[in-house]
Amino acid sequence: MSAPNTPFGTGSVDVGVSWSDIKFKAGDRDILKGLSGNALPRRSLAIMGSSGAGKTTFLNALSDRLASDGKHTVLSGKRFLND
Repeated sequence: MSAPNTPFGTGSVDVGVSWSDIKFKAGDRDILKGLSGNALPRRSLAIMGSSGAGKTTFLNALSDRLASDGKHTVLSGKRFLND
């Protein structure tokens, strides 16, 4: 049996993502406060909230797209793949 073709090449990889105690602070303002959860492979996950609630900041924190300089902006917490 051959591996299936996917948009990413031949075969498929199921990846789960978990996060624990994600926090992001800019100056004196807490943007994200202690978020924990997981996204299971082959499942849908909705991230919902009002405008300005931090949805994009959360996704940027999970994908390591936020800069943390340790003084003015601080990102903390743990992220895991397939854990």
